[in-house]
Amino acid sequence: LEDGRVVVVGGYNEIVSSTTEVLDPAGNTWSKGPNLASARFGCAALPLSSSRMLVIGGLSDISDRGYLSTTEVVDLTSGVSTPGPEMSCPRSYCPAVMLHDGRVL
Repeated sequence: LEDGRVVVVGGYNEIVSSTTEVLDPAGNTWSKGPNLASARFGCAALPLSSSRMLVIGGLSDISDRGYLSTTEVVDLTSGVSTPGPEMSCPRSYCPAVMLHDGRVL
């Protein structure tokens, strides 16, 4: 994020996770972030502001049917994750970049 914090989103360790964790490198501390609405791994994440990020796609399970087209906006200040715009097709392990005009590619 803009303030140097690092957010880890979802993951897989025998089960698919809906958790987020925040690393504050200044204090060398981890804290629990808001839960995602959908458990996912292999997703992309992009900072939108100093406390909000966009989580994109990923997998909801380890089968070939678990690809996600959903997105979520995670707000670290309010502790809430809300649905974002749905993609036209499911994606996982995809890169995402913020364009200069604020659009996400």
